[in-house]
Amino acid sequence: LARDLRLSMFNKIQRFSTQDFQKFGTSSYINRTTRDIQSLSQTIGFSMNLILMAPLMFIGSILLSMRMNFELSLVLLGSIPFLGIAIVLMIISVSKGFTTLRQTTDRLTQIIRDTLTGIRVIRAFNKSEYELKRYDEVNEGYRKLLFDLNVKFSLITPIMMITINFANLAVVLVGANLVQGLQLDIGSLMAVIQYSALVLVSLLMLAFIFVMVPQGLVAARRINEVLDQENIQKFVETERGLEKIETVEFNNVSFKYEGAEKEMLKDVNFTAKTGEKIAIIGSTGAGKSTLMNLLLRFLDASSGELLYNGVNIQDYTEKELRQQIAFVPQNRMLFSGTIRENLKFGNENATDEEMIEALKLAEAWEFVSSLEDGLDSRVEQKGDNFSGGQKQRLSIARALVKKASVHIYDDSFSALDAKTEARLRNNLKKINEDSIVFVVAQRITSVTDATRIIVLNEGEVVGIGTHDELKVSNQIYQEIMNSQSSLEELEDTNE
Repeated sequence: LARDLRLSMFNKIQRFSTQDFQKFGTSSYINRTTRDIQSLSQTIGFSMNLILMAPLMFIGSILLSMRMNFELSLVLLGSIPFLGIAIVLMIISVSKGFTTLRQTTDRLTQIIRDTLTGIRVIRAFNKSEYELKRYDEVNEGYRKLLFDLNVKFSLITPIMMITINFANLAVVLVGANLVQGLQLDIGSLMAVIQYSALVLVSLLMLAFIFVMVPQGLVAARRINEVLDQENIQKFVETERGLEKIETVEFNNVSFKYEGAEKEMLKDVNFTAKTGEKIAIIGSTGAGKSTLMNLLLRFLDASSGELLYNGVNIQDYTEKELRQQIAFVPQNRMLFSGTIRENLKFGNENATDEEMIEALKLAEAWEFVSSLEDGLDSRVEQKGDNFSGGQKQRLSIARALVKKASVHIYDDSFSALDAKTEARLRNNLKKINEDSIVFVVAQRITSVTDATRIIVLNEGEVVGIGTHDELKVSNQIYQEIMNSQSSLEELEDTNE
């Protein structure tokens, strides 16, 4: 059960869109896939051991005690409602506590995750004490919740034992009167007392089952929230036989994030064809990365159409669409393993020669070949054993290995020095002839050789043209250009 649930959860989460992930948060998804499934599995395992034994013991003991003496059996049965009330009150009391405890666990995990991933920034800003205080506040809340639940759990045994002892006392007193009146012999009384003990032990087992149930129910509800979560994006199941993307067309495309007051992109129109390099430039927050997310269908347009080969992007299956796109993200994400494994993430059938060629094009072969294990050199979590520039070049090489018909570079040259970037851009011209290249950039020097440059400002296209055209006709482009360097320096770089 646990294995199948983990597999189902993992498969479901992999299919979430960017917006779907925002519903619960990364840390909550991790806890739901691990701790909640473990809790549900333990609850079911514990309950299965008792759920058959307890009812059989309860029913059998009641029937046998009634066979011995019906009057004493009624005394015994009279204690059951009190136990039932105590169990119900306990379940009601702890159910809400378990829900809050799980939410607090998510919060603790989130703080730990933020601290570990952002430890350098925290230390640089001397915020270690602040983060410790923030964690301590949530941790203290977690301690209080756990203490409160433990107190409630600790009351179960005393309540049960008091009820059992009173029931036994009542059986003994009534039985003694019956023995004195010669209505019952001592042997039968002792048998009924033994049966009453078995009845109450079976109820104790059921009580522990019912106490475990709230934990399992909370875990099951949190798991079902993920499994039942409707994907915002719907992919078709039938492939169209897409072998190569030759044209990309934005037709009045607009996009608005859920809950946002204004559109992030508004009425975007342009067409790109094989052999073209399309550069996207604009100030921070202009919508450049959002545009790239639309190309990958991480997001869906709020209005308008995005067409690949004249067909709406939503009419392609997820597999055939993504198979044609090579993507280099801003965050330079590398996976734990080896350089070879990371490159094969782009193409699992890639040969060593193809990987080396991609590394050379990405200006990464020089440092990779200098490593003792070369392609088999170890990559730590997120590539933390490499510099920012090295991670960026490895990410680019991974995309090149894929040999896709569309290449997307989302601010992928920012960690490179000017000379390395110039060599890299020159190398990438070799793949431009047979693919469509999209480049998001902050620096003018990264886009001067583009077939066309699209200038974005507050989500709107305010200019389309070459570097030479825009530098004399577009005010926004001129402002970006002048803020970075003089016109003469740009001309020298372009030459």
